[in-house]
Amino acid sequence: MAEQRTITLAVTGAGGTRMARHVLSALERDDRVVHVDLLVSPNGRKLVAHEFGGTDDADPAAILLGKPSAKVTAWNSDAWEGPHTSGSYPSWG
Repeated sequence: MAEQRTITLAVTGAGGTRMARHVLSALERDDRVVHVDLLVSPNGRKLVAHEFGGTDDADPAAILLGKPSAKVTAWNSDAWEGPHTSGSYPSWG
């Protein structure tokens, strides 16, 4: 059995939301990936909403994937309380 992995993906709002959509979709389908922490800046949320519909306060993972996903947790990029902020949090990248 392959090692199960947690991945962190960031969307900053500097463009690239179509690539983020493809990467997030691939990670969501990959059985080796058990969890994705999606960090999205305020400008990233605005760009995701603009490019794919919705509002900037909606779940960006659901907007990018076209459906909610239990595998993906979306965080504001200023969320300092999440597990992904710890140096001991196991993440593959």
